[in-house]
Amino acid sequence: MHSKKHSALEYSYLVHCYLQKKEFRLAIDGAIKALQIDPSLTDTWMNLASAQFNLGQFKEAWASLQKGLELKPNHLNMLVLASGTVARLGDYKLAIELCQKILGINDRHALAHSHLAHCYNQIREHEKASKSALKALEIEADSSHSWLELGFAERYLDRFEKALHSFKQGLALDPNHIDLLSNSAMALACLGRIQEAMKMNEHVFRLHPFHESALNNQAKLLCDLGRYDEGIQLFRKILTKNPEHWEVVWNLSLVYLLLGDFTTGLDLYQHRLKVASFHQHHHPLSSPQWQGEPIEGKTLLVRCEQGYGDSIQFLRYIPHLASYHCQIAIEMPSELQDLFQHLSVPLIGDVSQIPQHDAQVRLMSLMHLLPIAPSHPPAPLPIANTTLAPIANRIGFVWRGNPKHRKDNQRSLQLEQLDPLLQIKGIEYICLQQKITPEEQNFLKARQVQIPSLTSWRDTVNILETCERVICVDTSVAHLAGSMGIPTFILLPYVPDWRWLLERTDTPWYPTVRLFRQTNLDSWDEPIEQIKNTLLTKEPLCSSENQG
Repeated sequence: MHSKKHSALEYSYLVHCYLQKKEFRLAIDGAIKALQIDPSLTDTWMNLASAQFNLGQFKEAWASLQKGLELKPNHLNMLVLASGTVARLGDYKLAIELCQKILGINDRHALAHSHLAHCYNQIREHEKASKSALKALEIEADSSHSWLELGFAERYLDRFEKALHSFKQGLALDPNHIDLLSNSAMALACLGRIQEAMKMNEHVFRLHPFHESALNNQAKLLCDLGRYDEGIQLFRKILTKNPEHWEVVWNLSLVYLLLGDFTTGLDLYQHRLKVASFHQHHHPLSSPQWQGEPIEGKTLLVRCEQGYGDSIQFLRYIPHLASYHCQIAIEMPSELQDLFQHLSVPLIGDVSQIPQHDAQVRLMSLMHLLPIAPSHPPAPLPIANTTLAPIANRIGFVWRGNPKHRKDNQRSLQLEQLDPLLQIKGIEYICLQQKITPEEQNFLKARQVQIPSLTSWRDTVNILETCERVICVDTSVAHLAGSMGIPTFILLPYVPDWRWLLERTDTPWYPTVRLFRQTNLDSWDEPIEQIKNTLLTKEPLCSSENQG
């Protein structure tokens, strides 16, 4: 018995040496031999798990850790490795429980707080992630991993300056940390600092020439600069090696749609349903996706998606489902339902109220599935219970969109940038912007701009009915005004959303809309000057207004 114990310890020492040399397969062989002799060697179970973890054998590592934890349930190092292992297996709930067990033993365990931050980030509980990362850094300020998790949380909370600061702190500790570099580039991109972001990605490529996340980010940035061919080339480079990178496929589809290649773009656009982040705000259902096949006598659930503006724009396709002779139900944000009650179909705002149905389809997929040319879409769906009674020279305006939109820094303005328009005499301006700041309110009051109370879409519609024209950025009010047939000026960034295409001043989506585009990146001076001249010279808005 004594010789066996001695032999097991010798094997265990060899395992330790193999781990130090990163010879993981030899470490596994040695650990198995040691544990066959003496299965009570707790540290050897942990070393076996460590070697398996490093070879990507996460299921095997977790099985080894369970054996070790049976022997020592409060073994801190083993619990830390266990939390990381089950996180790799996607069981973040269990990983969080393991981290909390560690902190119950030692609440100053920096690595446990850092792992906890990682797990919270993965399940999109970013506020909790931020707090856990800050706690880890309070204990151990020189952890590049904790700075990464803090920055990641801040980026997803749209606190981009704070995110960038965190990534910089991490890079000061580890200048070639790939994830810190690539995430820094993303934060810079979110701040509109495109050239800096591209340089940061180039640093990543010098260290890792095929870093998928950085390549994807770089391709988007190239497209943001209007360098579409180069962007497409990079997207295609990623897909050559990873054809099922669905986020890249989705990004590529948007470029083709923007360029007016609807055949390629719409085929690729269907794959957005396979992107994990797409389902963050879209509850998955088990019913099959409708692909345009006959569905007569059955029930089709149409599911609105993405933003309010997308729903307002694409509901125009609903009447064209009539030829399929099926029952229709629409899952729609409850805030919009009052505007579309005239559809005379069930409108569902709560997923728990979704009726029995035979198939489902995303609203924006109808553009692909129905036999209607995308270049000549149907007329906008009217807004329920509206009667236009415009007051002469009254113009409603909006300068800011959803701050959570990826390109909000490009498509939204500062209120002060509209001052050249607000100074035009003889125009009665009325604010259609929701959630204005006290500073903005003071600015508007100083210019005698009306600021009505807007608490619902119906409130906005009621004001729109009285507007002779609307001036706005690319946001949901643009779609609402366009659907109501109100002459509307839309201010577009240098690279707009795909639906507005490129170069043209009109749009097939809304006959009464005129587009005013940036001709230089991030400069609103020219389109605002064009609108000002149009208002001063009373140029016609578009062909429909000219004919009227």
